[in-house]
Amino acid sequence: MALEGRDFNVVASMLHPGNVLTERRATSDRDQDQEPMMTVDELAAAAVTMASLPLHVNMLEAIVLPTAGVPRPRLTPEQRFLRHELHELLERSRKDASCNSWHV
Repeated sequence: MALEGRDFNVVASMLHPGNVLTERRATSDRDQDQEPMMTVDELAAAAVTMASLPLHVNMLEAIVLPTAGVPRPRLTPEQRFLRHELHELLERSRKDASCNSWHV
């Protein structure tokens, strides 16, 4: 598309993000969520860079990968257990609330 749109001043770029630290990943114990992460703001900076190039310049592709990652505190086994229990409790309360709701 980048080549086909050139005659019509249409620019297409692709941004390939690596591991991005989201709320879910920040609280996860899964192995893949323990890999180096970058923040959403850091990824957004790459998108802004692509979008702010002059109209006669196109960054066709950008692969953005974290190197060392965002420092995150490691949870103790007790903290992981308590977090798991809290998630279970919240899930049960959501299910109970949906069963008890009135539909008109």
